[in-house]
Amino acid sequence: MIYQLKDKYNLDILSDGIVVQTERIKRWSNHYDFCRACGFTVNKHQAYGYCVKCFPKTLVFKKLQESYRLRNADKIRLARREYNKRAEVIEKKKARIDLRDFGGNRERAIVQAGEICQSCGLAREQSVAFYGKDLFIFRKDGDKRNNSIDNLAVLCRKCCHREIKEQNFRKATQRQGRLFEI
Repeated sequence: MIYQLKDKYNLDILSDGIVVQTERIKRWSNHYDFCRACGFTVNKHQAYGYCVKCFPKTLVFKKLQESYRLRNADKIRLARREYNKRAEVIEKKKARIDLRDFGGNRERAIVQAGEICQSCGLAREQSVAFYGKDLFIFRKDGDKRNNSIDNLAVLCRKCCHREIKEQNFRKATQRQGRLFEI
């Protein structure tokens, strides 16, 4: 028994039978000498023989994560709602949408228009109060890639929907006219 423990704990047996531990060997984890995936001991042990960098990539981690999500779906949904209500998150989303959809010119167009609807003159605050939405940006030429400020019109919800209907009607009549000309 003592000889089995001798290698694991680095024990020495003196001549008179006394067992002395000279130096304890520190292992990477209780059951593993190195990471099962990468084979290194540089990173800290996480679980199941994997280091901190390798464990999130394993199938074990993905199954644990999936089971947690299934058990705590309501808790996660509530946390997401609370997170999305935070002011800084709302601002980040608006900035990202502005950059993606309008090339960063949305706010510039609204400020240039005096923060009012260019058709009916409804102010930005009134638009939020009446419709629950900020002023809309309408592209005059209908081209989603044309984000120049001259092409962007600032409209309230009602006026924007009216303009979209008129634009769609014009496109439909142009298509019908082309069909009949042939």
